[in-house]
Amino acid sequence: MAFALGVTPATQTLLPWLLGLCLVAAGAGSLVLHRRLRREQALRRQAEAQAAEARQLLHDIANELPVVVFQRVVGSPVSPFTFVGHGVKELLGCSAEELMRDPEVRWRCMHEDDLAWTRTWVEASLTHGIVGSIHFRTRVEGRVRWVEALTTATRRPDGTRVLHGAWRDITELVEAQHVARAAANAKSAFLANMSHEIRTPMNAILGMARLALASEMQERPRRYVQKMERAAQSLLGIIKDILDFSKIEAGKLDMERAPFDLHEVMDSLASMVGLQAEEKGLELVFLLPPEVPTALVGDALRLGQVLVNLGGNAVKFTDRGEVTLSVELLGRTEQRATLRFAVRDTGVGMDAAQRERLFRPFEQVDSSASRRHGGTGLGLAISSHLVRQMGGQMEVRSQPQQGSEFSFAAEFELQPQQPELRLPALQGRRLLLLDDHPGARAALTDMASSLGMVPECAQDGWDLLRRATLQAQAGQPYELALIDRDMPGMDGLQCAQQLGDALPVVLLTAGLNGDELLQRLQQAGAQRRQVLAKPVTPLGLRRACLQALGLAPPPAADADADEQGRPPQAQVLAGRRVLLVEDNLINQELAAELLQGAGMQVTVAENGQDALERLQRLDFDVVLMDCQMPVMDGYEATRAIRAQPRWAQLPVIAMTANAMASDRERAFAAGMDDHIAKPIDVPRMFEVLARWLGPGGTPRALVPPPPADPLSAVPGLDLAVGRASAGHNEPLYRRLLLRFREMHRSFGAQMQEALASDPVKARRLAHDLRSVAGALGMGPLSQAAGRLEEAAREGAGQAQALAAVLALLQPLIEALDRLPPTEPG
Repeated sequence: MAFALGVTPATQTLLPWLLGLCLVAAGAGSLVLHRRLRREQALRRQAEAQAAEARQLLHDIANELPVVVFQRVVGSPVSPFTFVGHGVKELLGCSAEELMRDPEVRWRCMHEDDLAWTRTWVEASLTHGIVGSIHFRTRVEGRVRWVEALTTATRRPDGTRVLHGAWRDITELVEAQHVARAAANAKSAFLANMSHEIRTPMNAILGMARLALASEMQERPRRYVQKMERAAQSLLGIIKDILDFSKIEAGKLDMERAPFDLHEVMDSLASMVGLQAEEKGLELVFLLPPEVPTALVGDALRLGQVLVNLGGNAVKFTDRGEVTLSVELLGRTEQRATLRFAVRDTGVGMDAAQRERLFRPFEQVDSSASRRHGGTGLGLAISSHLVRQMGGQMEVRSQPQQGSEFSFAAEFELQPQQPELRLPALQGRRLLLLDDHPGARAALTDMASSLGMVPECAQDGWDLLRRATLQAQAGQPYELALIDRDMPGMDGLQCAQQLGDALPVVLLTAGLNGDELLQRLQQAGAQRRQVLAKPVTPLGLRRACLQALGLAPPPAADADADEQGRPPQAQVLAGRRVLLVEDNLINQELAAELLQGAGMQVTVAENGQDALERLQRLDFDVVLMDCQMPVMDGYEATRAIRAQPRWAQLPVIAMTANAMASDRERAFAAGMDDHIAKPIDVPRMFEVLARWLGPGGTPRALVPPPPADPLSAVPGLDLAVGRASAGHNEPLYRRLLLRFREMHRSFGAQMQEALASDPVKARRLAHDLRSVAGALGMGPLSQAAGRLEEAAREGAGQAQALAAVLALLQPLIEALDRLPPTEPG
């Protein structure tokens, strides 16, 4: 047997040993494998424990946040929620488990007015990946809650898109906003009423002061009336500051965009701040280099407001020395220019603590009980806001007792044609200049050079006379003298009188007695004399030089009145019949006096009802309508006038102390044609009347100007409501409007089909339209859709209700079709 197997005795001896070795090796391998498996199992359990711990940590963090966090996978038919935090039941009325089983349960407690449009937004976010935030309402256990939903989107490596987001209870915030909005509206109404109540007596004070100054008065009472008028104008400025500040708080202080001349702004500034500087004996210097473009496009009124505030403050806080306004060109392209305006003074200056609170509303540098300077503390706050709207930033540099400098940069569009300040008539003319103030002398020298003249400076009056005589004897005479009146030793008036007819003279004066000075110069027998009030502007200097040289006509004695004191429009207005509707007796007398002074025939009505009765009996060319009156106010009276076809073309002009922009809009909405604010600006009143009553007068504007906001052209759309529903997210609101347009373009056909075959679907279509239209700000359409829903439920009046809906829906969709395309993204 052993032989048959081929096993030798030696093999029989080794075989047990070999089998033993194999068993040992197998056991060792099994032991190693067992240990490895145990180690891998331990590592797996550790990893699972760590993952569970991390998940629990994330879960705890998500549930501890003051929001309900969620995650949702996009792409599957149901787009399930993969995570929902605690607290969702209080917000949406369903538990996290219910929501993850069926996402549709979230609509169970949605507010009926927000249901349709919120579903539309969610579907758009799932389909197109729209992210952002929306606000909607839920009704849980009888309580309405406001909820904010915020979402972001990410994409996994496998291409799956995942939405991460949170729901937040904002009920208290929304309620607080409603309270704040109501308070703001009450504040605006209060300010408007107070403005009206203050402006009404102010109109009488200023108007009567103007009438008194236009009459013959002795010098002493004339000074009293002038001071009274100046005090009234100061009070009016305070009222305007308060109104401007209220507009800033409400976000309604807008900037205009219109062509203007910077020279005219500087001239207006000179007349407004120059008197204050002259009263304090300060030198007011303007620096406007020739390279600065002056034909600009922007808001000249607001620019002037800022400069007047800065200039007035500089004069107010400076007791001696000078105030300098400079304009510098920072940059220029073919269409735009950036200018730097700076106002420097040699006044009291400020320390760091005062500079810190400088631009806060109602704050003042000196707020002590014994402070020397008045004011509301609003001027710089308003100016700083206006500068920001011009694209700049107000800056200040100041040290105590070393003066201050306020500066800002502003960007303006350029008009196609820039005026040329230099004229051939002044080119190369030799000018002899005398001014003892170094800053003013340097500014006048630069200004004369920019006009093309060749200036030379004299040291004093005797030096000027000597130079003029020597140059005349040498056959190289000066052609013009520019002399400051207030000089030490021989003053400018004496120097000009000494010159006689040897040289044309422009006499500079800081006072308002230019006519008196000119008479005194001409009484001495000398001609070719002009008086120029400081501060000097390039345009004013050019005009005075041309007049002194006999190259331009002298200015009219009074451009605002003829020889009888009547306005220049008197020829157009004389004989015209005006109905003055005014309940205040003093304002009646004032306006009637002014209008009769222009030759107009005035009939007075005490309220709107009285005005309507007088219109029935008499014919009038124009109606001046106060707005706030007893019995019947001006708005109701104007609507009644416009309801009569025979008065459709009768100009009705608001003349009211309601001066806010909303008051103007309300007047125009009632059917008025123009607006004159009280206190009455007399030249503007006659200008407005002449525009409506003159030859080829302005016809009634039956079509309002196109709105700046394209959405404002969409009929039946309340933008405030719609934008609030979209969380004031403008791109989202536009997308929802366009989606509404596409979803409801064929609403008429769908509704007709549903009414014929499926009443339940018809009610749902009408309900969805009512809900979506209401959320997007389409109030009239939403109400009409509600009536259609009711008609579909009752089974009566369906055709008429559908026709009413389509009458509102079709123009709205057509207007949405005409919207300009938005930028992508």
